[in-house]
Amino acid sequence: MSRSRADYWFDMLSSGLLFQWLVPSTWGSTMPRKTAWLTQPGCECTYKYGTSSVPPQHPSHIFDLLTKEVADLCKVDVAEMNSCNANLYNGKCHYVGWHSDDEKLFQGKNEPILIISLSLGGN
Repeated sequence: MSRSRADYWFDMLSSGLLFQWLVPSTWGSTMPRKTAWLTQPGCECTYKYGTSSVPPQHPSHIFDLLTKEVADLCKVDVAEMNSCNANLYNGKCHYVGWHSDDEKLFQGKNEPILIISLSLGGN
């Protein structure tokens, strides 16, 4: 993806026009990021990690365009992508390190899963 294309998507996503960003907190501490749990219509599952719960949102068709672009870049079938955990970090010093997503929602301990996370604003 070109730098100008990446800047376009960053501006679109960080603006809050496509969906609502939430500021999660877990175990009494506010996290240094905003988050959104984006799902296809029909999926009403809540994303949970730690003591934080994020309700699903069904973004506009513009997000479908980004999903297609990401699927092409990752060389996966867009039909395999049905949700996105998006994170918008406060700055370059904030990020989540390498980890596994073993939440019950994904059933990753029981079967192979494909997870693509969208992280904006971090390193």
